[in-house]
Amino acid sequence: MFNLKKIFETEKVQKPESIVPKLSCVEAIKKELLVHANPQTAQKQSTFHKSNDAESKDIFLGVPKPICKKIAQQYANVATFSDISQLLNTPKNEHEVKLVASLILIAKASDVTKPNNAKLSYDFYFKHLAAFTSWDLIDETAPKIIGDYLQSHPNYPREDLYRLIKSRSDWDKRIALVATEPLIKNKDFSDALELCKLCFNELSKMILNTAGKTLKEIGKHHKPTLFEFLAQNQTKMPKEMLNSAMGNLAPGLKKTIRSENKILIKR
Repeated sequence: MFNLKKIFETEKVQKPESIVPKLSCVEAIKKELLVHANPQTAQKQSTFHKSNDAESKDIFLGVPKPICKKIAQQYANVATFSDISQLLNTPKNEHEVKLVASLILIAKASDVTKPNNAKLSYDFYFKHLAAFTSWDLIDETAPKIIGDYLQSHPNYPREDLYRLIKSRSDWDKRIALVATEPLIKNKDFSDALELCKLCFNELSKMILNTAGKTLKEIGKHHKPTLFEFLAQNQTKMPKEMLNSAMGNLAPGLKKTIRSENKILIKR
């Protein structure tokens, strides 16, 4: 008498691996993120990431950033630009899926073994601007992909930054401002200052605060440049920008600036 159970189990064990469906890189990343999803954490993240004027439409899974970083590191060497594009354009707009994609893109841009990746990543970023609709994604990527490229290629035109700051999208404007961080650290202030001037008539509090923080960052590296900018432009600056720009200044100096509308330029 045949033992059907034994025969079935034997056939199951000997089933060729080739007919077992394998997950794509994109599917595997999404599956790993879902394993770590937490609805309660997702609710907290959604509240935390809301901004004043450009609320993100991202859906949060509740996956902690350290886990997202770990997943990105795991797939950084196997994910292609096509995979990153699919992740950034995820139909359900899951924030952590886009975060992992962003981290993988940063890894590609900074891969010194593949020098062409920096420019490929730069161009890729501008083709996928619509995916970067959250302040943390922008703050994570813009300096490392756009800013680092411009800083390491000083002769490359900076027109893209000005196109972004003139965009109707607050997210694009934030990208332009935040991307100047590597330039500022290299004491290349000119474009950051000009971008801030183009924000004088802004209505968005997010952009005004971001521009002010950009000026504050300049002051950290060279106070005379900040002082000169304030002396020439403080009467034109919205108060949100001015307050953010003076964040690191002594209270007495802040009071002087606000009350007298003038400042001593130290050289």
